[in-house]
Parts: sequence; C-alpha cells; structure tokens
Amino acid sequence: MKNINLGQLLLQKFLYFDKTLLARINNSKFAPITRSQSMIFASIDDGNFTTSKIALHLGITRQAVHKTVIELEKRGFLSLVVNPNRKSSKNIILSDFGQQCMTFAQKNFDEMETNLSNKIGKKDYELLCKILHSDWA
Repeated sequence: MKNINLGQLLLQKFLYFDKTLLARINNSKFAPITRSQSMIFASIDDGNFTTSKIALHLGITRQAVHKTVIELEKRGFLSLVVNPNRKSSKNIILSDFGQQCMTFAQKNFDEMETNLSNKIGKKDYELLCKILHSDWA
C-alpha cells in the first residue's frame, strides 16, 4: 500500500465528495455546474460575502472569483448587490434558483454522509466528525 500523508488523504476524500456532488447536480435541472462554481457556492453562506472575501477564503485571485460569480449571475443563481456600508463593494446574494440549488446540494450531502456512516459505522463516523470539527486548523 502506498504511503499517503494526511493532507493527501483529506484532499482525496474531499475530491470524492465534490465529484459525487457535482455528478448529482449535473444530472439535475441545475446543470451544468463546474468545480469552480461549486466552490463559490460552498463559500457563500449569509449574504455578506464579496468577491474579495471568497478569494481570501479559497486562496485564489479576486479576478478568478469575479469571473465565476459573473457566470453564475448570468445563469440566475445569484446576484450582486451594492454593499450599503461600502458603496465600492458588492455583496453576493443567492437568488431563489441559487437557494434551490443549495438545498438540493445539502440534501445530497446529507445522503452521502448517511452512506459514509453506514459504510464505516456510526461510531467511527461520529468520531471522524468530532475530530474534523475540533479546532486544529
């Protein structure tokens, strides 16, 4: 067995979840969604996100985020709204269609987590969640 470090293992498992979710989304009314677009969705939570905050969160350029946000806006998933506290900045807000996509994604994540729990056992699943939720990163 090849010696894989923890970082590689975590990335491998993340990519499995992401690939599975993208396949499910791309077989739905929300298709097509790219990995870059799914990462933007994963970074939006409460409507107070800007391209700068998402770029910082993902470790990519604002230009890359902006390009992807514009693609998602054109497809009706989100909108850009002037930040009332900073007129030169725009908040990224999910549209109703974008919220439907997020709900669909969450339902699928829940199913994938249930499948994982069934596969590795509830006790190990709960331990894994506990470890990943702890403040170590």
